[in-house]
Amino acid sequence: MEKEFFIAGTPVIAFKTGGLKDTVLNWNPSARTGTGFTFDHHNAGDFQHALRRALSVYHDANGSYEQMRKNAHAAVMDLSVVSLAWFREFHRIRRCLPPPPQSPKELVRFSFSIKVSDNVLLSPTSSVCVAGTFNKWLPQLFPLRYVPPISLSGESGSFEGSLILAPGTYTYKFVINEEWVFQSNQPHATDGAGNVNNVVTVVR
Repeated sequence: MEKEFFIAGTPVIAFKTGGLKDTVLNWNPSARTGTGFTFDHHNAGDFQHALRRALSVYHDANGSYEQMRKNAHAAVMDLSVVSLAWFREFHRIRRCLPPPPQSPKELVRFSFSIKVSDNVLLSPTSSVCVAGTFNKWLPQLFPLRYVPPISLSGESGSFEGSLILAPGTYTYKFVINEEWVFQSNQPHATDGAGNVNNVVTVVR
């Protein structure tokens, strides 16, 4: 609102708050600068004091009021300048905002298993765990349980277990009686350090 008065060359009396304290500059009689009169406290006494100062400048015979009108008119900024300043400020604030939250991936139950006949280290009484990138390579977090064969036709039992995982590719190893091994009959690959690990890709 004060900008409309400034365009007309009209000084403003304003409470020193919000944007008004930045745009309405208090009249300085010695330097002959300022675009109006401000008061610091929201009460009748301060307001009346601002009015008395304005009236004294208005009746001043030294051209103070005319100078203040020129100051007010010169204080008006072009709309393009104001718009650019607000654009830069909004852009700065936008860069400070955290990224929008990502929708969580749908989790999948994935089963790990190894037959007793697949590894010479295995027996029904073995201690078997799986460790990999899905559990920070901590074998104690995922022990497998022994599942005996369904029939007595010579099949061996297996160690099995399932985990809830997010879709993605993981590397892992079996830990049999505290010995780390990869299973050659399951997908595997060599990493940059020369370690051979089993690899699994979990999909939805």
